[in-house]
Amino acid sequence: MNKEKEKPIITAEQIRAGRGLLGWTIKELSVASTVNVATIGYAETHEDAVTDKSLQRIKNAFTAEGVKFLPHNGLDLSGRKD
Repeated sequence: MNKEKEKPIITAEQIRAGRGLLGWTIKELSVASTVNVATIGYAETHEDAVTDKSLQRIKNAFTAEGVKFLPHNGLDLSGRKD
């Protein structure tokens, strides 16, 4: 049986890049996403061990700030409204 691993809602690389684009600390992302600081730290290295619910909350926090998710793990912030 060939089981392909499902693509994560958001990858560890995208979480780190999203924080970098926004200039956010892990604490700031935690507040925006309502995800525990420790969970975010773990997600930045092991996204496959974090619940889909937490990953979706993180992604939603970025999207609310204007971060767009592009194919192949890319991110874009050109549409952000300040």
